[in-house]
Amino acid sequence: MNSARQEIASLVVDNYEFLVSSQQVNTDVLQVTHEALNDSRQISTAIGGLANNEKVILDVQGQWKSTNQLLRAANQQQQLITSLLDAPALVTECVKSHLYNEVTLIIDLIQKGLTAAPADPTLQRLERDVERHLADSVDHIVIPRLSQRIVTDELFKIISFLRRLGVSQSSLSDIFLREKDNFLSQMWEETNTIKVPLTRALRCISIYKTYVSEVVLQYEVCLQQDEDELDLLRLFCVKHTKLFVTTFTESISNITSCTELPLIAEQWQTTSPVLTKMHIDVSCAVNASLLTRVKEIFSYHMEQTMTNYRTSSRNFSWRSVPVTSIDLSTGISQLTTPPTQLLHWTPLAYALNGVLGSFNYVRKCMEAGVQQHCAEWVVYLLHCIVGDLRSICERVASAPTENPDRPALENYVRCFLQLFYPYLVSRLQTVLSPANIAWVESQIREDISLLEEGYAKPQQLS
Repeated sequence: MNSARQEIASLVVDNYEFLVSSQQVNTDVLQVTHEALNDSRQISTAIGGLANNEKVILDVQGQWKSTNQLLRAANQQQQLITSLLDAPALVTECVKSHLYNEVTLIIDLIQKGLTAAPADPTLQRLERDVERHLADSVDHIVIPRLSQRIVTDELFKIISFLRRLGVSQSSLSDIFLREKDNFLSQMWEETNTIKVPLTRALRCISIYKTYVSEVVLQYEVCLQQDEDELDLLRLFCVKHTKLFVTTFTESISNITSCTELPLIAEQWQTTSPVLTKMHIDVSCAVNASLLTRVKEIFSYHMEQTMTNYRTSSRNFSWRSVPVTSIDLSTGISQLTTPPTQLLHWTPLAYALNGVLGSFNYVRKCMEAGVQQHCAEWVVYLLHCIVGDLRSICERVASAPTENPDRPALENYVRCFLQLFYPYLVSRLQTVLSPANIAWVESQIREDISLLEEGYAKPQQLS
């Protein structure tokens, strides 16, 4: 132990200089170590400061991004508002130009802006202005357009546009039928101002078959068909059917030429299939009006014939007509014009000319009902003529047997039996049916027989 200590001590003595220098090094190292620790503490403090600064920078960056987004949104909103400042006037122009989709796009754009900035007073005011202009455009442009004649495609666009604006189905039906009612009522009023009966009647047919049918067809295509709405459509059709029948009948009543009635019948023909689906068919009423007017025209001319016959009979003296033979060399049925010998007996000439003229007026409208009516008038005229002849014959028969007027009277009767009546029957065969001809002959047969037996015996015929 002691020896070890001696060795250490000797080593220390021998290496004293190294020991002293190592102590100095240790002192320097300790000083450097203290300085390094101080630097480390300063670096840690600086790193903490940098971390805080980084956090502040990130917070500032987030605030900047938020501010930037707000600025961009504000800029977009400003651009949107600027672009929509003319929206009210633009809505009106789009409606005038039938650009209904563009109108809805403008409305959607404003709604989008209000969704992004619901409290923006500018957008709120803009929305109110657009709604006001849109309401005015609908009331003064869109709905009045329904009171005009428009094609189905355009009508479908209008109905779809009104639906997108929130108009209910029942309101759409009411608006459509109301405006079409105004449109057709105006057309009926204009029709009543037409002075020419034929033109007015054809106009009535055109309105009813074209415009009323068009309304029904467009209603079926563009509007839903609930039962209640169909009832409204039926009422609409019934109203204008009554107007048609009234106006048409009045127009027909002013027509004086039966040559015009076939034109009307040809234009009418049958009711529109669209109206037939609504269980409305006025063909019977129209045909009845036409037949009634034909009968009235024929009756009017036959009344004139009766008046002319009676006037001529009062002024005619059958005694002054020379007793001549009646030429029957040409068959009555082969004659194309009335026998000229009838000119000697003016009452018969007036009667025959009047009957033939009356038939000429209605020749193109000889329906079954009209034929019977005409046949009744012919029978009435024949009864009047035969009655007059028999009255004359009775007066002559009451005179002495050798009455000098008897030959002239017999000649008068033979003219009626052999010229007037056969020729009249032959002409009636061209316009009346065999059944009506047979009916006329059966009605007058007894009177003809009496005249033949008493005043036109075969041996007296030439």
